[in-house]
Amino acid sequence: MRGLVIVIISLWASSAWALQLSTADAALRRAFPSADRFVSEGVTLTAQERLGLDQSAAGRSLDAYAVRHSAWLKGQLLGTAWQDDEIGKHRPISYLVAMDVKAKIVAVEILTYREAHGLEARSPRFSRQMLGKGIEDRLSVGQDLDAISGATLSCKTLAYGARKALQQDKLYRKNSASPASSPASEQRKKKEQ
Repeated sequence: MRGLVIVIISLWASSAWALQLSTADAALRRAFPSADRFVSEGVTLTAQERLGLDQSAAGRSLDAYAVRHSAWLKGQLLGTAWQDDEIGKHRPISYLVAMDVKAKIVAVEILTYREAHGLEARSPRFSRQMLGKGIEDRLSVGQDLDAISGATLSCKTLAYGARKALQQDKLYRKNSASPASSPASEQRKKKEQ
């Protein structure tokens, strides 16, 4: 009986473990240090909009919901960031990908890490490889990104998350340019009123 209790406690502790590395606010301030204002909104993509995204990335299905942050300085947009979760090997990894107004990556940060292994993926040595990359870049571990030894799956997850953020941003910008073109942009308009 005592052995069973120890096993149950061990399983509960390992499943509940999470390392908070940063908050979205702190990551945004590092990505856009000159910003005087941040605006955050939940964005839900419709099934039709999700189909428009490149789903070849690691063969994963794209989540419908993410948080979009915009950074401003004196009324001028500095850039945007997407906050989301992706499954690593077993557990979700929460991350933030920030990009400038030209949709080039300026920061990739892990916010919360829940995996038992692979924390080395938070190394700046990995995220620096994505700086300046945009939608036209592959962002693929083994192709144009080198993984960190011991964290290959976590690196692949972050690379996928960066590609996904770039794609979501492109779709969001397209829909914002023609607000009547999608149900998600209609939802955004209603939230603003």
